[in-house]
Amino acid sequence: MAAGKLCIESRINQAMLAIDPGVSLGFAFWPKGKKYPTQCGVVKPHTNLLKMKNMLTSDKEIDFFIKMHSTIHQLGGIVLRLKPEYVVCEWPQSFTSVGGRAATGAGSIIKLAFGIGQVALMAAACTAKFIPVPVAQWKGNLSKQIVIKRIKKRLTPARLEYLQPESHAWDAIGIGLFCKGLF
Repeated sequence: MAAGKLCIESRINQAMLAIDPGVSLGFAFWPKGKKYPTQCGVVKPHTNLLKMKNMLTSDKEIDFFIKMHSTIHQLGGIVLRLKPEYVVCEWPQSFTSVGGRAATGAGSIIKLAFGIGQVALMAAACTAKFIPVPVAQWKGNLSKQIVIKRIKKRLTPARLEYLQPESHAWDAIGIGLFCKGLF
């Protein structure tokens, strides 16, 4: 099913959790019937995990998987608590810019795809519908600053004060607003 059609489906006002994927993962939550998010945040690997030197290796790739597992495990708890019907998640693409080619060459896209696969599996395990949202559709090559400006135009200062979005939570809000037809 096309991402655009799925985003239209999510506009039916069902409970939705938007995800900006990564080892540090942003999320924003819309309860059923709500136009704007009521919660957001950033999930990071457990700090005690990072202190446990015997669990981390000298292999950065293995360390990435351990950290990602920690983040997804915490996200699973959030999903179980919030019970969204939809989990909408940014879907990466390779950009042809110098920075985009560098990210692809460094394996960042592969790591991101792994994390998104983990989000999709977690959503399915919690009986939520997983919706990939291509980055080119929801923001294209807009900078973080422009995404934040657009969000600030759509959410009241009081809501922003309540939510207190930071870093990746801004993108999660943008993804969710796109899926609600408001970005």
